[in-house]
Amino acid sequence: MAAALFAGDWVLAAEAFSGDEAAGTLLPSLILDSIPVSLVRSVTEEEQLQRQLLLLEKERQEHTANLEKLINERDTVIFTTSDVSSRRDKIADFEKKITDERTSIQENLEKCGSLETDSSAFSEKLEETVVLWKGSSDSLYTRKDAVEPADINALITGSVQIREGFLYVKAGLLIYPGEIACNEIVAAGTLSDAASVAEELASALVDTIVNATPVSLAFSIEPAVAAQKAEVTVDGMIVQNPGTFHAFQSGIHTITVEAPGYERQSFTYDFSETPRYRVDVVLPVQNAVQLDLNALSASGQPAEDAQVWITGKNAGKAPVSVTVNDRQILGVIQGNNGVQTFFTLDPAGKNMSASVLLREESSQSRIEKSRKNLYTSYGLLLLSLPFTFYFYGRLSDAYDAYTNGIPAVSTADEFYKWQKIERISFGVSIGCGVNMIYRIVRYMLDADSVLPEKADSDKEE
Repeated sequence: MAAALFAGDWVLAAEAFSGDEAAGTLLPSLILDSIPVSLVRSVTEEEQLQRQLLLLEKERQEHTANLEKLINERDTVIFTTSDVSSRRDKIADFEKKITDERTSIQENLEKCGSLETDSSAFSEKLEETVVLWKGSSDSLYTRKDAVEPADINALITGSVQIREGFLYVKAGLLIYPGEIACNEIVAAGTLSDAASVAEELASALVDTIVNATPVSLAFSIEPAVAAQKAEVTVDGMIVQNPGTFHAFQSGIHTITVEAPGYERQSFTYDFSETPRYRVDVVLPVQNAVQLDLNALSASGQPAEDAQVWITGKNAGKAPVSVTVNDRQILGVIQGNNGVQTFFTLDPAGKNMSASVLLREESSQSRIEKSRKNLYTSYGLLLLSLPFTFYFYGRLSDAYDAYTNGIPAVSTADEFYKWQKIERISFGVSIGCGVNMIYRIVRYMLDADSVLPEKADSDKEE
C-alpha cells in the first residue's frame, strides 16, 4: 500500500528569500543549482505514517463538511416543506446520507487508530527520486496564502541581509504535506562569494533532503601546480573549492578530475562505509603530441564540414590539428549525411598525421539490412525444402515403378521428367543454402563494423 501511495518523484522547490530583493532572488537559485543531481530520498516509516494520517485527516474534514451541509439541508426541509408525505420522504433520504457520512467518519477514525498502533503497513523500504520543480534551478516558487502546495514536496525558504558588503543568510526547509519545518541553517560570506555561501547552505540541507546521513568528500590533488587549475566533478556536477569538505549522498559516485597539461582521471567508488573521505588524486603530466587529422569520403576526396570529436571533446571541422595525449585515442567523425565513423589511433610518443575513411552508411543500418537479408535467405531455404522433398519422392516412386516393370504407372519418359524436376528443385535448395551461408558471413562482418576503425596514419618524428 505504501509504495503505491508514495513512491515516485520528490519535488523540491525554493522561494525568493525575504530581505534584500536582488540577493533574495539570486541565492535560492544558487542553492538549488548546488544540490547534487540524482539524489534519492529515503522515506522512513514514521514519515510514511504521517503522510497517511494527513491524507486521512483531509478525507475526514471533507466528510465532516459534507455532514454539516446535509444536516443544514435536512433542517431546511423540515421548515420549508408543508406536505407531510413529501417532507417525510425527503427527511428519510437525508437521514440515510447523514448516517453514511457519520459511518465514513467513524471508519476514518478507526483507520487512524489502527495505523498508529500497528505501523507494519509501512515496513517496506521506500525511496523517492529528488527532482527540481519545473526541472530548473532558475524557477522560484510562489506560495498562495493559506493554501498548502499540492505540486511540491519540499520548499526551501529563508532570509538574506547585506551589511557592509557581507551576506547574512538564514535558510530552512518546509516538507509537505503538513508544512513541517526542518532545521534552520545560518551562513555568512562576502557578496563576491555568494556561490560559496549557497554551496555551504546546500551541503547542510542535503542530509535533510535525502533523509539519511550524508557523506563528506574533500579532494587532495597532486602536483600542487595542477591543483590550482584542476576542475573536479562529482556525477557531472562541478565542485567549488574541492580542498574543503562537501556533503553528498552516501553511495556510489563518479569522480572526474582534469587540469590543462595533465591527464584526465576518472573513477567510480562506493562512498558509504565512513561519514568522511579525503580523496587523493595524482594527475600524471600529459605527454603532448601534435595530431593532424583528415577525413576522406568514400571516393578518397577530403570530406568537407565533417565534425571531429577526440576523446569526447569537439575538435572542430576536418581537417583538424590538435594537441593530444600520446596514448591510444578514441575519436568519432560525423559526416554531412549524419553517419558517424569511430576510429582509434596510437601516437606512441610521436607527432602524427592520419586520415579516416568515412562510412557512407551507419553500422546500425548495415546490421539491420544484413539481418533482414539473412532472415529472407533462411525463409527461402525453408520454402524450397518441401518442394525438393516432394519431387524427390515422386522421382523415387517413378523409379520404383519403372524398374519393377509397371508401365501403367511409370514410363521412361515419366521417370526422366521427374528426375529433371527433382534435380532443378535440389539445385534451388542448394543455392538457397549457399546464399544463407553467405548472408551469415555478411551479417557477422557487418556486426564487426561497430568496432572503431584504425586510422590510416603516417607518423612523423
